[in-house]
Amino acid sequence: MSAPMIDDLKQLAHDAPAATWPFTAIATILFFMRTFSRVRLQKDSFGWDDAVITVSWAISISGAAFFQISVNRTHQVIADPTTPSKVSPAAFWALFTAAWGYVTVALPKLVVGILICRLFRPKPWLRTTIMTYCVIFNIISLLALIFSFTQCSPVAGQWDPFNHPDVHCWNKNVQLTVTSISCVLSAITDIAFTLYPAFIIWKLKMPTWTKVGAISLMSLGLASFALAIVKLYAIFMLANSSQNGGGVYGTLYWCIDMILWSRLESDFVISAACLPAAPPCFRVVKRMVTGAGTEPAYPTYKNFSRSYKSSPRSRTHKDPDALELNPKDEHPGDDWGIKVGTEITTTYNYL
Repeated sequence: MSAPMIDDLKQLAHDAPAATWPFTAIATILFFMRTFSRVRLQKDSFGWDDAVITVSWAISISGAAFFQISVNRTHQVIADPTTPSKVSPAAFWALFTAAWGYVTVALPKLVVGILICRLFRPKPWLRTTIMTYCVIFNIISLLALIFSFTQCSPVAGQWDPFNHPDVHCWNKNVQLTVTSISCVLSAITDIAFTLYPAFIIWKLKMPTWTKVGAISLMSLGLASFALAIVKLYAIFMLANSSQNGGGVYGTLYWCIDMILWSRLESDFVISAACLPAAPPCFRVVKRMVTGAGTEPAYPTYKNFSRSYKSSPRSRTHKDPDALELNPKDEHPGDDWGIKVGTEITTTYNYL
């Protein structure tokens, strides 16, 4: 690797954690706000989305920790780039964290799919399509993770070419194809999960600014879409790093670059999945500060399961500026639909 590339690696290793940790902190705060809202305010039964978002957050936090370890190891390489004993651990953590990123991005999008099905209640065929797509996307991402550690023999030859000079690997196009498909599916998921809610909300009889606010709330997927596209470029550069003359150090650079975008994408998706359930927490804080009201009400985050029953302490409240997420009357026996009207029926629970 040339001196300028080492300088680039040093700069990237310095800037990447500073760019990702604030968004990880925001995603974590929103996750705990969502958890508090579900457990303390709404007191709903534990649903599939609660389990998946909890696992997603745990995997994301572990990915953030792995990334920090990878960056720390990379700094050791930068300080002494001629010592193989320092290069190999850095390369391992970079490759491992990059592979871990496939799962940290895919699993939260399953939560967003469940959230969309719960809030907008699409018809059965569309609901099945959404959930099937999310499951297939997660399977492909898991395969990308597995292939990352099975494509070479011995496996350690990927990050320790000094002790394993005769390593044999699959054709790089195999891994490149799987990871590219995973990245493209991720981008498609982001744009679809942004446009579908926007299309539904815009057709409702609501004030324009209310529509804009609701659509904005569901539009974090656009940022995630952009991050997925940028990450796709990093994947191609990582696959061709050896031909570009970078060697192990070039692999470090493009691994960290790829992880950077994966971390940001994961944090944005988790934030998007948790944000709709966060407003009740803001209402609690506001009421604690202002002291207004003795029986505050908080909107219920409806469960995805058909068999789910609302809290017995619920009542109906008419909000003239919202939409009704109740079953369509024109589909008897089908409880998946959205009724367009001038009012919305919102369920409230009391503390």
